Amino acid sequence: MKQKIAVLGSGTMGHSIAAAYAMGGHPVNLYDISDEIVKTGLSKIKMDLDVMVKLEYMTQEEEDGAIACITPHSDLRTATEDRDYIIEAIPENLELKKEVLSQLDSWCPPETIFASNTSSIKLEDMAEAISPDRKKRFAVNHWFNPAHIVPLVELSDYGNTDQDVLKEIYDMHVALGKAPVYVYKDIPGMLANRLQQAVLREMFYLVQIGAASAEDLDRTIQYGPGFRYPIAGPIRIVDYGGSDIWCVEAANLLPDMDDSKEPNPLFKERLETGTLGLKTGRGFYDFTGMDVDEINRKFNEDMIRQLKLTHEYFMQGRDGEVSEM
Repeated sequence: MKQKIAVLGSGTMGHSIAAAYAMGGHPVNLYDISDEIVKTGLSKIKMDLDVMVKLEYMTQEEEDGAIACITPHSDLRTATEDRDYIIEAIPENLELKKEVLSQLDSWCPPETIFASNTSSIKLEDMAEAISPDRKKRFAVNHWFNPAHIVPLVELSDYGNTDQDVLKEIYDMHVALGKAPVYVYKDIPGMLANRLQQAVLREMFYLVQIGAASAEDLDRTIQYGPGFRYPIAGPIRIVDYGGSDIWCVEAANLLPDMDDSKEPNPLFKERLETGTLGLKTGRGFYDFTGMDVDEINRKFNEDMIRQLKLTHEYFMQGRDGEVSEM
């Protein structure tokens, strides 16, 4: 696999996915429906990488090299017909994705691997648009935002994709410095989004019943469980503490915890009042008068600092020192 990449969609996810591949030295064709939209995506990539240079995660020469790897396109065929790996990050619309995949299947070489960044649309539904042979070279490749910073990459292993192809995809992302994981069932949300929702369901419930403020609940995660997670995930922490202890705690707590099947009413309140968060100036927190771009910049800078520490940690060989059963 020569690993010439095409990224379809230059928006929130697409532009940062393209940046991640380019940072790894891959020739990347970045496609969107107009030259103007692609140009905007390239500008965002430049701004993202400028921050990484500022924080000494990469050098200016490395940034220049990454940007030089990216070629903008507004014609789908020319962007994809010679690629080894194509990932779509277009809007979450099944029919649109099927239309694009069908077109790609008609002109891309048989060895080209297709991937989707979706976490909400079933792979088997999208795969209806492609040939049986292509289905063996089609996977969900779900990134976490911002893709050029967050190490996690979720890969589908639902039984349709050839195992050698999956290994190629896995190894390609490891070489980028990512931390890929396999998902074995075609379930909505894959893994990370489901886990986030499980935590948030209980957090919003605790706010709703007046058990704590949103601020203190965030601090509870940041300085309690979340403080440990970069070192050892929750299941490993169970092993460290002992299943006997955790089982007793689960028996005591679970009957009293939220098991709602719908979004918490606090969401509905915010939809009705238009207090959606940072983009509207107010959500659970008050951002009135604050600079949105500055908040996002600081958030990304802090994640880049954390990424530097994470890579140092992995490089020391501490991750995965014990195999699972």
